[in-house]
Amino acid sequence: MVLAYLTVLPVLLSVFIRGGWKPRQLETRGPSRYSQILEANAKPVAIAAVLITGLAYWGTQYATFNGDSRTLVAHDLPSFIMDDVINDLLGHAATPILALPETPDQEEAITKALKKSINPDDSPIELVAASADMVPKQQAEKAVIIEEIRKVAKKIRSSWVEKDQRKDLREFKKMTKAKPFSKMELPKEIRRKFEDSEGKDTGYVMIFPRYDVGISEHLMDFSNAVRDVRLENGESLRIAGEHMILADIFRMVMLESNPVIIFTLVMVLLTLFLLLGNIPSALLGIVPACFTMLCVLGLTAVSPVNVNFMNVCMLPALFGISVDGGVHLVARVREGAPLSSVIDETGRAIGAALVTTALGFFALMLGSHQGMQMLGHLSVAGLAINLIACLVLFPAVLHLASKWMVRKTEA
Repeated sequence: MVLAYLTVLPVLLSVFIRGGWKPRQLETRGPSRYSQILEANAKPVAIAAVLITGLAYWGTQYATFNGDSRTLVAHDLPSFIMDDVINDLLGHAATPILALPETPDQEEAITKALKKSINPDDSPIELVAASADMVPKQQAEKAVIIEEIRKVAKKIRSSWVEKDQRKDLREFKKMTKAKPFSKMELPKEIRRKFEDSEGKDTGYVMIFPRYDVGISEHLMDFSNAVRDVRLENGESLRIAGEHMILADIFRMVMLESNPVIIFTLVMVLLTLFLLLGNIPSALLGIVPACFTMLCVLGLTAVSPVNVNFMNVCMLPALFGISVDGGVHLVARVREGAPLSSVIDETGRAIGAALVTTALGFFALMLGSHQGMQMLGHLSVAGLAINLIACLVLFPAVLHLASKWMVRKTEA
């Protein structure tokens, strides 16, 4: 975009001018009524800006990160509702993660280590199920007992029981004919789940969470509990599953958010310093962006707007977009332009730029995906706040600081 502004746009303008195009000159009719009112009431507007900033800062103390991933999807769809019904019936989440052993013996070791780590009262792990659970142990000993039961059941005649119990009796006699079996005798579709891509019998261990891992706090507790499990030889588990991926993403966001924000702030300040020539002007130019971020974070505590996995990446971008208006206003005022002229000319361009940008994000709010809608909500809210800051609040502050800025420039 920068290269296009510096190369393509000037060339196109030159071609059109040589072809006879003449830009239409705006008639100068003096300061607009809006700029006159704003200039006359600069001090109370600036005081209001300070009060709003203080209120927004107070609101940020209650700002939270929405870690509930269910809010990013259409959880009112029948399929999502059915998930909750199934989870209630099972008594645990129906979507486990997998611990991947390399051999059947290692599967048994993993199962033993996981079950040993479960605290019945507060463990985030609800249930551990291994492929070996599909094949009962000590089948030979059990077969002897089942055979004795079969001999007794065989002597019972259907006429001896009530009619409504005869079907159950037949089923019971059929069950007593069960014989010992191995993994190789399991149905092929079930057996395939215990094998690797080469058909090697490796097995797996399913780990079910106790709580709803759609909430970030529960997700992190569950992932940490699984990662803390060690085999007797000290090895960690090989874990696969969507829950662990989401936990890694959430952990990455939390760890990298502060460095990203600091890096963005430093680079923006450095760029403004090179552009405006001094630190005070650079700090003044970044005021609308900081005000916008404070208000956006403050809104998360009192409005449906929230920060989540989907739109958190928009915060640095929103900060960068919000800097533009402040830089243009500060640059014009440092040149000695009257506030009315800055508001009428530069303010019009800033407003048009922010509105067109907001329209692009507004399109996301029309989609059916709730995560995309929330991305649009955060973006449009931030741009709307920045529009008010650049066209109402910040110009009043600039008017009060304009004499100092012009004097510094002349010096």
